[in-house]
Order: sequence, then structure tokens, then C-alpha cells
Amino acid sequence: IALLAIILCACNREVMPETADMPVRVSAKIAPSIITRVTDDGTAFTDGDMIKVNNLNRESKNLATYTYSASSKKWNTTDELYWDGNSDNTFNAWYPATAEYTSFNIPSDQSSGTAQADWMTATTTAKKSDGTVELLFAHHLSKVRITIESWSNEYTEDKQVVNSLELKSLSGGMSYDGVVAMGDMATKWVKSYASTSNTTYVAIVAPGMYEANEEIMKLYVNDSSLPLIVKTSKAVIIESSKAYNFK
Repeated sequence: IALLAIILCACNREVMPETADMPVRVSAKIAPSIITRVTDDGTAFTDGDMIKVNNLNRESKNLATYTYSASSKKWNTTDELYWDGNSDNTFNAWYPATAEYTSFNIPSDQSSGTAQADWMTATTTAKKSDGTVELLFAHHLSKVRITIESWSNEYTEDKQVVNSLELKSLSGGMSYDGVVAMGDMATKWVKSYASTSNTTYVAIVAPGMYEANEEIMKLYVNDSSLPLIVKTSKAVIIESSKAYNFK
């Protein structure tokens, strides 16, 4: 009987499932170097924001989507993401959850808001400890805010209506933390978000340099199908993780 008990105990230890390990809890913040979110609060996640987290130390149960609850100030998931033993675990995370850690397709239509265009990533190495991994997200794209201050005499007050303002997002890859991010970095026109109708428009675009006398903006005014083209008067540099105001 004693021998049988020893054999049974040994068998039980051998079939312990991998999911018996400790699940990963998440604490996430945004680096305060820039304001790019649609709420104009660049350092805070908002209710319903979703991030993806990947444990590089595991081959299974290693990827999960977390959703932020503003009421509880917690990140919740129904996926299975676990720690790997007691040694250091390395995590990659990104926002929005529809992106990838190394690539992102900038939305061409941001007229409903820029939050889903605000690509951020985080990476950290941590021990299991109490089961929580702390993530600090960094922005990779650039925010441009355009304010229309005045109209020429040909536009009477009833014609001072902007139906759409499009900003050029430049092509090219980016490098961060030794990772080269490519994705859909082709030149494209991005339909901006009207934060103040007919006055202020916002878009998130790829960093880069606009050459002097380059087309940078298209305005569709007063229901016209032909855009007004705005060109740069000099070279303009748009840097990663910075915000710009143009008038």
C-alpha cells in the first residue's frame, strides 16, 4: 500500500498542467513625454482601452488581451497568460491591441477620433513576485494639430465650412529599442479629427521630414469636390513621440 501511494504521488506531480502556474496581472502607464491621445491626456488610459501582452519566456499561454476598467482602475482579461517559473520573464506589450509590437498600419480615416491611431509599445523584464507586471508605454508616432485662424475675403461667413481636412503621413520605417518597425508606412493622406468644427483638426501621422514646397494638407471646403492644397514654405521635421501645433 505504501509503495502504491508513492507511485500515485509521483504520477500526480508529472501531470501537473502548465496552467497551474500563476496568471499575469498587469499595471500599465504611459510615459509623460507627449500628449497624443484623443482625450488630450497623454499620460492616462481611458475606459475600454485594450492592450496586448506577450510573455517571451513561454511557448504557450503566452499572449493575452487586457481591457482597462476606469471604475476599478484595473486591467482585466479572459485570456490565459502565465508566468514562466520563478526566473526573470520578459514581456512585450502594445496599444492598440489590433496592432503588432513591431508594426502598425496608421488609420487613413481618423475623423471619428485619434485614439486607435496612437501606437504605443512597452517592454520589461520582471520576476513572478506578486504576479503583477508593470508596463510603461512609449509613443512612436506624431500628433499634429491644425488651427484655422482666418479666411480670405473670397469666403463669406456662410462659406467658411470645412468638410474634411487631410494631412499627409510620410513613408518610411522607424527604429526604437533596437527594433525596426515597418508595417504599412507608405505615404498616405489621413482624414483628421475635428476637435473643434471648422477651427481645429487633429491627426496622428508617421514621423519624418516634409520638404520645402511639399504638399502637406488638403482641405475640402464648402462641399467642394476639389481640395485646397496647402504646401510647406520650408522644410518641416515631424519627430516621433512629439506633438505639433500649426496655424
